[in-house]
Amino acid sequence: MTQAEVCPTDMKVLMNHIYEYQKGVRRMVLFTSTSGMPTSPCVVLRAMA
Repeated sequence: MTQAEVCPTDMKVLMNHIYEYQKGVRRMVLFTSTSGMPTSPCVVLRAMA
């Protein structure tokens, strides 16, 4: 599996965790990103604020 195939799935998982956190299902979200991700998780979180 190449890194390009992994990144979109990782972002989907992160977005699902954030959604669950906002709804109160999760109490915390921990995510480790790679430097090769097309979109930084920080950019996504700032856009949601």
